[in-house]
Amino acid sequence: MSLINYVWEEEKFYTRKELISDKDRLLIKDDIIKEIKNNSYDNNDSKYQTYPDLHERLGGDHWNNLKTEVNNLVNSLGNYNLFRCWGNYINCDSEYFLHTHGTALAVVYYVENPHEQYGTYIKKNNKEIIIMGYENSIQVFNSNLQHEIVFPPKEILIKQPRISIAFDYEKEKNKD
Repeated sequence: MSLINYVWEEEKFYTRKELISDKDRLLIKDDIIKEIKNNSYDNNDSKYQTYPDLHERLGGDHWNNLKTEVNNLVNSLGNYNLFRCWGNYINCDSEYFLHTHGTALAVVYYVENPHEQYGTYIKKNNKEIIIMGYENSIQVFNSNLQHEIVFPPKEILIKQPRISIAFDYEKEKNKD
């Protein structure tokens, strides 16, 4: 599927749907659930988040396929290096907040989402937008924009969690 791009408040956004095979997506979902259950990052700010080193620790064809697709898309936009990567598992007990990442680009991969309206909320210049969170799609945007997860209602989260993976990219430094 082709890259969809648009501009809002002088910021560029990129979307790509149907990123990887459904088989790979489901294997990644299982890995994130295992990570949350057995190796969850407890930073007292965000519940149900993995450590930010998934790109270094988790392997297999399904992870390699995801990383290749994300890296290819990001590198089509410029010279960037993957800095960190973590999973978010949103359920009724999750807590997240408006934040920035302090890197060049943020990428959100929607592994499982009850509905695309539960994407990513972004705020700039007292204006707001919600980027749709299509399952098996990615969103790329400036990580210094204030953003947060759009929470599904508890009635929905009881039946199906919202699972995503965040990737942070830094601008590649000039090689002298």
